[in-house]
Amino acid sequence: MAILACFICLRRKQEQATVRACEASHWPGRRAGKIVGVAVTTLSVWRIALPVALAIVAGLFLITVLLHQGQYVLSTISLFSVLAFVLVVWLGMLVIVSQRHWLPAWRENGYGICTGNASPELGRLSEDIFEGLTPWMHRVVQTAAGRGLHDKPLTFGDLWTAPGSSASTTTEADPNSPRSIELAMMASDINRNRMVQLPFLETPSPIYGAKKLLDDYFPTSVVKWMDEHPGDYDERIVHDEDVIRLPKAKDLPVVFTARLSLSFPVLLSAIKLLTPDFAKGKKPGNLIPPRPLWLSDGGLVSNFPFFL
Repeated sequence: MAILACFICLRRKQEQATVRACEASHWPGRRAGKIVGVAVTTLSVWRIALPVALAIVAGLFLITVLLHQGQYVLSTISLFSVLAFVLVVWLGMLVIVSQRHWLPAWRENGYGICTGNASPELGRLSEDIFEGLTPWMHRVVQTAAGRGLHDKPLTFGDLWTAPGSSASTTTEADPNSPRSIELAMMASDINRNRMVQLPFLETPSPIYGAKKLLDDYFPTSVVKWMDEHPGDYDERIVHDEDVIRLPKAKDLPVVFTARLSLSFPVLLSAIKLLTPDFAKGKKPGNLIPPRPLWLSDGGLVSNFPFFL
């Protein structure tokens, strides 16, 4: 068995070396293809394409005039100059558009390209039904639990009290009782520079969410459940009708914490929740105002949460 294991190990190393060699041999071509792809994508934006097109037209006009006058040497020099000028215009407009349009839109969208939820625009542009990442996760979880999309979302309390396990000795979702199924996830608390264990079992820190943001990130049935099962409101905190306190751990949907945990930076938008700003002091009426609480991918602070 030891000889067989060594042979398999050596075989895998040979295969990996072969793959790396093949990738290295095609690397220049792949890199050039990526550069062309980026250029084509950016040129699909009219704010970039229009100045580049004007630079190309002006350059071609200059080269045509020089050729008509028989200035072949200057025409050749002008060709390379025009190419350099077009490149400078493209890079300059790319920086300008990024600063004035793309980066503000990226920040407004939670520092991510997409929220993970299905966009209504895609449904109007295509006859096919587009299913976003979060709705897909919700469907998979609900199907595994034997529930429909509009049924009660699977919660951590459902996992803790799942039947058929001798580990569970409780019939109620009690966070301190033995559990049938244990599930924990990690997220990164950007504002407080720490990791967060989901479903928020480490402290009773009050965390709130704006209904509009939840609607933008999660399926309607999940948001409706969270709105109908909020946590206990703290009378010391400023309360807005458009803001709900997150449900208690036993009532928190699994898909909600899964989405919090996989907010991959740049690609998937981080989720902006709210928490009391005790350091800021009280507002008139002795009420504590909320402050933003950004939660992102758990791998930022704990890529191997072995303690779970």
